[in-house]
Formats: sequence, structure tokens, C-alpha cells
Amino acid sequence: MPGARIVETGEGLRLADEFFAEVSPSHLTVLDSTGRIVFANAKMREFLGRPSGEGIPGLRFDEVMKGLGSGADLPSEPCDNAEFSAAVGSTRCGELREGEFALRGSQGATTVYLCHIRTMETPEGIFTAVSMDDLSPAKRCDTFEKVVHNDLLNATSGLMGLLDVIRDADSECTESGRLIRTARLFTEFLFDEILFSRALAFAEAGMLEPLLEPVPVNWVIDRTAERYATQVHAGLVRLEVFRMADNPSIVADRRLMVRVLLNLLRNAVEASPKEVPVRLSARVHEGAVLFAVHNIGAIAAPVRGSIFRRSFSTKGRGRGLGTYSARLFTEKYLGGRVWFTSSEAEGTTFFVEIPLVSSGEGI
Repeated sequence: MPGARIVETGEGLRLADEFFAEVSPSHLTVLDSTGRIVFANAKMREFLGRPSGEGIPGLRFDEVMKGLGSGADLPSEPCDNAEFSAAVGSTRCGELREGEFALRGSQGATTVYLCHIRTMETPEGIFTAVSMDDLSPAKRCDTFEKVVHNDLLNATSGLMGLLDVIRDADSECTESGRLIRTARLFTEFLFDEILFSRALAFAEAGMLEPLLEPVPVNWVIDRTAERYATQVHAGLVRLEVFRMADNPSIVADRRLMVRVLLNLLRNAVEASPKEVPVRLSARVHEGAVLFAVHNIGAIAAPVRGSIFRRSFSTKGRGRGLGTYSARLFTEKYLGGRVWFTSSEAEGTTFFVEIPLVSSGEGI
């Protein structure tokens, strides 16, 4: 069998184990320089319906995936996987690449696998590792999220419109008018949360398209303060706002900019005692505006390195998207930076740096 020495020689196996350990081990296959399989891990053999002691002698990857000679209950034929084959054939030694491999079932359903591809050179020759992860659940989840987001946005938008009509027909000076106004504020809050959830999903998929335009700094501060008043703990912690005297403009997406600061304010509120205010300010610094969100609490030193990690939170499971999304939106889509300082003496300040509008852009 071509290339079989990789599983027969100690040195080659040792090098391969060390190298391929960096590749996802979900369903791992090792190919020789001719594209034939010389090794498959236990998960891959189980996937193919082969006993642990039975090899896959010299078959090509696409042949095995058809289930030829294996008796495995696999989809009957691969789809057009030219892009995947090109990725396998063109990956250079030491390079890690990704490609999708699709299989079409007898009922017409397609299963898509994300493959991590890595090639190495050993004393026994050149080998390529292909590890597979089923993308179908993730793709179904993405589709479900898009449908849910759209349906919720449509329903919430319609509810806001209805409340506006009712509010116009009833004076805000009456008790019912005040209740309608409160209902409108909560509905708007729900609408913003759905927009945030959709924006985060698109941002993580690299599909978010921000609307970048000149935005006055004081508009951002005022809008964030307004959102804070209606959404963040209903005034349990006082917010001190410092507007800029000259009110310069930044290049930003209005909704994303407010969301970034609002998320940081929420974190600051949760770390602050009721009697101590949270502070929102901005100043010009080296061709950019530096927004600052400050609270008196200090972040414990052992957790500071994890602050921007997704789903990391000191407040329990299911939290931790605030700082993560603030950095994602700012650094990937707004062309800025996010960082923080923290000490027992000075408290914690999160900084958001956004470029100023250049002289030729105007407002």
C-alpha cells in the first residue's frame, strides 16, 4: 500500500502524531502524496462502518466517502468537490487550510463537512491530514436564527407602530398615556436586543455590513445615555455624562457605536455599588475620539486576560457577550480599538478609540 510506512515506522508515526495533533481530531484521515488513505482514526473508521482492526487499503478519499467496498451506510455520491480537491492538492508543507466536502444522500439531502487540511513532510514521505466536522447542524442553526430574527423584528416593529398610533390618540398626561409610553420604551428595547443578536451573528460570520458615516460625538453620547436610562437597571446606578464642547464627528455606524458603549456601560453598572456613579466621557486623542466608560470597581488580576473572550463572565453561565462584542464590532467593523485599565486605586476604565472624520469627508 503506498505510504503505509507512516503507520509502521516509529519515527514517522511519532512525527505524524505530534504534527497532526494540531488538526481537529473529529474524523481524522491521513493521505499519502497520491491522495490515498494510509491512516484513519477510530472516529473516522466508525463513521465509515469499519471495524477497529480493519484498514482502508489504498483507497482514495472520495472513493471511501462513496462507501465503496465498505458496506457503510453512507450517502450515495459526493457533490462537486473540486474546491476541496484543489485545497488538498495545493496545501504546502506546514500550511493549514480549510475546505468543504459535501455528500448528497439518496433522498436528495446534502451533508456538508468542514475539513481542516494540513500537509507535512516526514522521513517516510509527504502526508496530508484531513479532519472533518459536520457543518449541517451549524448551517441549520444559522438558517433558524435568520428566520427567527426576521420574524421577531417584523413583529416588534409592528407593535411599536401600533403603540405609536395608540399614543397619538391618548394624551401622555393621562395614566393610560404614560403606560403606553412605557410599553413603547420596552418594545423599543426588545427591538434593539433583537438587532444586536442579529448583528452579532452576522459579525461572527464575517457578513456584517456596517453603515459607516460621519457621526457627531455628542449624538453618540446622548443616544447612549438615553438608552442607558431606559434599559440599564432603570437608574439603579447614576450615570455621569461629559459631552464634548466642540462636538467633532467620528466615522462610525450609529447603531453599532451606541451598542458598543451601552454594552460596556452595562458591565460597569453590574460592577458598581448603587451610591457610586458610572462615568461616560470622550476626548480627542491623536486623530481619533477616545470614549471612556469608568466605574470604581477593579477587575481581579487573574481574570483580566480573559475579559474579551467570548462567553467569559464572572457573573455565571450564558453571560460574557458584552466586552466580546464590543471589541468585535469596534476592531473588525468600525476601524477602532478597545482596551481597559484597572486597579484598586483608580477603578476600571474601558476605552473605545474611533477615527475622527478627516477634513475632506465633511458631515
